[in-house]
Amino acid sequence: VFLGISAASIFDVTAVGELNHDQIVDRINDLDKFGFDEFRDGHGIRNEMIDELPTYLALVNATPAEFWDSLDGAKEYDEKLVKKQQSNPEKYAGQTWRDDPIEKARRVWEWWKTNHHKLTFISTAARLVVLVQTSSASVERVFSQVKFIVEAIGERGLEETLETRLMCRINKYDS
Repeated sequence: VFLGISAASIFDVTAVGELNHDQIVDRINDLDKFGFDEFRDGHGIRNEMIDELPTYLALVNATPAEFWDSLDGAKEYDEKLVKKQQSNPEKYAGQTWRDDPIEKARRVWEWWKTNHHKLTFISTAARLVVLVQTSSASVERVFSQVKFIVEAIGERGLEETLETRLMCRINKYDS
């Protein structure tokens, strides 16, 4: 699924306008990494999504700047951010809601709630991708192996030794 994360970025309506047509098409084609039948060659909706791109991009580009500030909770968030900027200017200077992943995701979600019915295939794809829950299980397994190795060789082991032992254990673990 990790490889599909880049593909999923086409659903970020605050950033998709910065991509050119070929980049978006490449990311649509990479949606097959999510494993849904809807994204398979010959049986999926990827070609229909590509055909629907002009409508999608027109909707994104037609979204006025005021839309993002008029959403429920936006004013309250922005006021709190101003207070943070005043109390800690070094940390928060120049930041906006676009720099906060949670607030950005909330506002993008609101855009999709407003516009999903205007798209057929891209909207369906967005709903499927949103259903995918990323997992940290593989990362946790790696850290578990690193902990085991450090306990065995000590904290002064060479980085190269640790990496080699880790690769050996992970490859053995997976097979």
